[in-house]
This record gives sequence, structure tokens and C-alpha cells, in this order.
Amino acid sequence: MKKIYTLLGFLTIFSSASLAQTDTTAVEEDYSAYENMTVQEGSIKTYCTQKVLGQAPARLIGVGYEHQFGHDLTTGLETESATDDENYRFQSASVFRAEANFPVISRNSFIFSLGGIYTQTSYNFKENVSEVSHPLVRTLDASALRNFQVNATLFKPLNAKTFILAQVLGEYAGNWKASSLQPFGRTKYSAIGVIGRKPNDRKMWGLGIARTFRAGELNYIPLIMFNYSSPNLKSGTEILFPAYAYYRYNLSAQSILRVGMELEGTSFNLRNVSDVTILPVQHPLELRRSEIKLKAMWDVPLKNFWRTQIALGYRIMYRYNVDQEVNGKEMLRLFGILSDAPYFFENKVGSAVTAGVIFNLVSP
Repeated sequence: MKKIYTLLGFLTIFSSASLAQTDTTAVEEDYSAYENMTVQEGSIKTYCTQKVLGQAPARLIGVGYEHQFGHDLTTGLETESATDDENYRFQSASVFRAEANFPVISRNSFIFSLGGIYTQTSYNFKENVSEVSHPLVRTLDASALRNFQVNATLFKPLNAKTFILAQVLGEYAGNWKASSLQPFGRTKYSAIGVIGRKPNDRKMWGLGIARTFRAGELNYIPLIMFNYSSPNLKSGTEILFPAYAYYRYNLSAQSILRVGMELEGTSFNLRNVSDVTILPVQHPLELRRSEIKLKAMWDVPLKNFWRTQIALGYRIMYRYNVDQEVNGKEMLRLFGILSDAPYFFENKVGSAVTAGVIFNLVSP
């Protein structure tokens, strides 16, 4: 019940801050899902719109739940003499999510929006954790992993066929509680920039670069955008790779099916909680978590501007390692290109079947 009150609290804050706003973009780097703008004709300069035809309405507010079924955890703990591996079992993992996104400025030539996302992941172990000595297991059992993200997105059309897309976001991620917050200096910052072309109302593409923690740790990666709808608007793609890549099929004017993948992740600050001591180390520890999610999502209308999205999927854990900062800074490995230094200790998490539902309030 406390988890539900926490979600409703964040949802109320987002709703109150946006009563005078009427337009939106989708959240968490869903950069193609913006409200349609009107293209001016005649002698007035025209600008390309921020969506392709056939996409679902943009989301204003959403609240949802995802259940990850049982999977294994193999922990590694470096000692002076050897590496000790221990095996555990997650009965399940529960992910609660609340999100909101609203425009601050919405013009034909300029769209600027602000949004926020709160996620909370709780683990349920098969083992009696009170009898377990491993610090990571005791920490995950004692407190959930929480992430509060604030983002600002800019869509700037330069003319009828060229646009610029930019976003900056901050993530306050860790095993913090409302009654025991972590230092705000632990906030992670990310940014993306894309320049693209929209030759017609059914196709837009772009290239860019991202400073991101989606792979679980800081990386700089190239981006490829390709949003497309077929001539009859029955099918298409929604791609901002590697963040997500989906094939879309419009079952009807209101019912939409998507099949594809997402890359989700960030770096969580780990702190001692209750009587649990993570490890007697001098520098802060971070859990570098990254997931590849294969999904099938069915988006259908409920009533008025409310819609629901039902999702089934398969989660593959890409990274779940504990790392230690060096001289107050996290190491930039760049997928092993810049550094192949070992993590503080490495873990392996098994894949899991997932099922979820999210309720959305969409724009008119």
C-alpha cells in the first residue's frame, strides 16, 4: 500500500504542475511521439511536423506495473585469495512506474517540453535473506531500487524537411528512501542530439549522438532514428536505436500492436540501509544495471482520452555489476575500448519472462 501511495504522490505532483498545458511529447526518449503541428501554407515559411502519420496519440500521464517472473542471480565477490561465486533465486521482481510529460512552449517552429518518470524495482528472494551474508543480496532485499528522472526535450524544425531534436535529463537513482535521501550530488546527467530529415508526412530519419547510462554505465554512443508509415498507414516503424526499435501494426484506427526491443538501464548508488553494511570500502559503490527487453505491446482505447497498453516480453540482463568510483569519478570504459579494468565485483542475472500494463491519459 505504501508503494501505491508513493506512485499517487508523484502523479499528483506532475498533474498539478501542468493544468494550463495542452500539448505533450512521449516520455523517456520516445522522441518521435509528439503532437502534430499544423504546417502553414502559402508565402509563410513552412515547418516539418514532429510525428509521422499513423502513430498513437502522445501520452500526458501514465501509471503502470511490470512483473518479472522467477530468475537466477549469481553474485561474485572479490577476496584477497579468490573470487567467490554464490547462487540465489529471485522469485520475482516488481516494477512500478509513474510518468508525466507536458509542453512548456508549443509553436509551429519550436516545441519545448518538460517531463518526469519515477520507477521502483523491488526484488523477492526465494532464500531466507536473514540467513544470507552476501552484502548485495541483503541490500536488494532491504530496499528497492528507485529512480526519479526529470527531462527537458526540444524539437526544432529548421524548415519543411529538416529538424533538430535535443534532450537533457537527470536521474536520481539508488536504493534511497523518501525518509533517507542520498546526496543530490549523486545525480546522473544524460543528453542526446539528433539532426534529421522528413521528406514527407510518412517518413522521418536522423543521425545523432548520446551521452547515456542506458548500458548501465556512462557511454557515448551513436543514434539512428527512422520513423515510417506505409502508404495505407497500416504498418510502420518507430526506431531510435539503440534506445528502442519497434515494428508497428495498426489493427484499427484506435488499436495498435508493436513488436520490438528496448534498452533500459542506469547506474544506481548503493548505500548502507538499516543494519545492512554493503562493503567496508572508502569510495561510493554503484550498481551498473542494463536490460534488453524484447516486447509485444497492444495499445487500445478505454474511455475518452484514457488508453491502456498491455505488454508481454522477455528480459535479458545485459549488465548487473557493482563498481567503485576512482577519485570521486566513475570510470569511462566505453565498452572496453578505453579501459578493460575489472569491476569491483561482477554478477550474472538470468533472463525472465515479463508481463505488464500501463494506463495512459493521452492528448486530444
